[in-house]
Amino acid sequence: MTVSTSPAGSDPPDQAGWLHLLLADAPFATLTEHLERLRRTATTDAERQRVDAEGTQALHLKTLLAELRQRAEELSALNLIAGQLPALHDLDDVLQEIVRQAHGLLSVDIAYLGLVSEDRDDEMVLLVTAGELSPRLRGFRFPLATGIAGRVVELGVPQSTSDYLSASEILHNADADAAVSSEHIGTLLGVPLKLRRDVIGVLFVGVRHQRPFSDGQVTLLTSLASHAAIAIANARLFAQSRRAVAEAEAVNRQLLAQGRDVQRAATLHERLTQIVLAGGGVAEVAEGVAEATGGEVMFVGQAATRRGDGRGAAVPAAAAPTTGFRDLDPEALAERFTAPEQRRTVEIQLPDGAAATLSPIASGEDYLGTLVLVTRAAPSESDVRQLERGALATGLVLMTERAVGEAEMRLQDEFLGELLTHPQRDPKLLGRRARQASVDLAAPYCVLVLAAPAGQKSPTRAVATGLARSRGGIVGEHGGYTVVLVPGSAPEALRDELARTVPATAARDATIGVAGPAVGPRALAEAFDDGRRVISVLHALDRTADVACPSDLGIYRFLFSAAGRAEASELVARAVGPLLEHDRARATDLAGTLTAFLANSRRHAATAKELHIHVNTLYQRLDRIVAVLGEQWQEPERALEVQIALRLSRLMHTLDRRAARQPVTDRDPH
Repeated sequence: MTVSTSPAGSDPPDQAGWLHLLLADAPFATLTEHLERLRRTATTDAERQRVDAEGTQALHLKTLLAELRQRAEELSALNLIAGQLPALHDLDDVLQEIVRQAHGLLSVDIAYLGLVSEDRDDEMVLLVTAGELSPRLRGFRFPLATGIAGRVVELGVPQSTSDYLSASEILHNADADAAVSSEHIGTLLGVPLKLRRDVIGVLFVGVRHQRPFSDGQVTLLTSLASHAAIAIANARLFAQSRRAVAEAEAVNRQLLAQGRDVQRAATLHERLTQIVLAGGGVAEVAEGVAEATGGEVMFVGQAATRRGDGRGAAVPAAAAPTTGFRDLDPEALAERFTAPEQRRTVEIQLPDGAAATLSPIASGEDYLGTLVLVTRAAPSESDVRQLERGALATGLVLMTERAVGEAEMRLQDEFLGELLTHPQRDPKLLGRRARQASVDLAAPYCVLVLAAPAGQKSPTRAVATGLARSRGGIVGEHGGYTVVLVPGSAPEALRDELARTVPATAARDATIGVAGPAVGPRALAEAFDDGRRVISVLHALDRTADVACPSDLGIYRFLFSAAGRAEASELVARAVGPLLEHDRARATDLAGTLTAFLANSRRHAATAKELHIHVNTLYQRLDRIVAVLGEQWQEPERALEVQIALRLSRLMHTLDRRAARQPVTDRDPH
């Protein structure tokens, strides 16, 4: 190309040469104006032809330079993008950057990217967008075979259309068409995101008017898509690696936790084994489980048990701060685990927000109690397993204690029976049996005799067992009574304590005689007889559910001995003998009438009311009594003697009937 230059020393813009304008990167308008000036100054046709030829070459060169500059900028931007994308590891960040670069590089109205769904290979999901008018496209799913995407995936090459909605070569989808229409897209271009031969997605760009995309734009978008596909694959691999690492770390944590659980279980198992072998009790088991779980552990049972070493050890009930919670009451837990099929570990929520895990303990059909774990948060599976191990150990301890207790009960029953029945037996043999039952025959003992009411045998025995354990004594059965030997020499103090505590127990209807102190077999047997006689007198006096010593019986105590019984019989015969004989001979009850009359302080109306008779009838009976006993019985001193004699007669009759195992009515005829 021949390029004209301005005359030397002349450089005004309108006279600058083509080369100067091109080097100065003058715009097309300046080049066109320069061409028009040269044509106006041309004087010949040849000169005008030369000017036109130079102008055409200059404008063409300008176009080439602009295209080269744009290509260089695009390549520079593409290289920059190619360097940036690998540095992004999060898939969402990669996709956002790809769409943003496509939108900016091609100067389009909208750009968006879709990937083949990972859970359905016949579906594509539009994940990110740029320049959209509404959020309708983002997250949109459509069949893979439809739209521009279907053509791109099928052919593996870029596809475009200048009028998407009317393009017949596209398999249309109503929802996809509606989405494209909502964006007012005129021309749409899609290029494949390819990994080797697989198309993993499509990168779309569009404009809201109809114009074709140049080959350079298609090539640029394709190059961007190539880098994008690699970046997407890398991001997915990084995500997979990150998940794999996280899973490996989770597995390692789980293995470490399992290892710790196994170690905790082994430690707890060893400790529980030592507790059981050493004869430990439920409290030691609960303490071991509490240390293993970090929570509060307690045993909720229905009765006290006995340690294997023979020392008293009450089973702990629910302790603070859980006492008062209805769900942890012994009765509530026993009701919850009544049926064998219900006896499995359960978790409940306590009113204070704590979690309580309940592990029932049973032996065959018998429910023994519940081991309870209380934690502020829900317990772990390991904690539940530790609690269940503790429940098994607790059951073993309870069964061992039960077996030991039953053996002790049999031994004590046999010893007490032998001691009280044959106190004169060989002292060496009796002493050996006493040592086996933990009894020192050379020490003083108080003897408690308990008569249980009907249906209260077991509660009475339980109360007696508790008394024996708390005081280091022994308990047994003899002669139909529950007998307790309590070390000590203060029967009156023991009586006072029982009077305060026993009425609050399940054996509140039991009648208790306290005798002693006694030292040695013969004295202990005599003390048992005294306690039994106290019960008989209390029953005869209608003082059931009472506790007394022989000294509490006043004048009735002399009925215990044969000499006293003889003196009482002599007094009865002298004071009221004729009256009793009269009643026996005539089947009357004048003695009963006289007893009621004296008990009511000789008030006729009160006595008649008590006997349910008319006052005249009472007067008639009193006249017959005077006829039998004489007038003297009405004198104060003689009346007191008569009243005592009548009471003694009734008591002796009642005691004789009871001794013969005969039923006694409320009022026996004399």
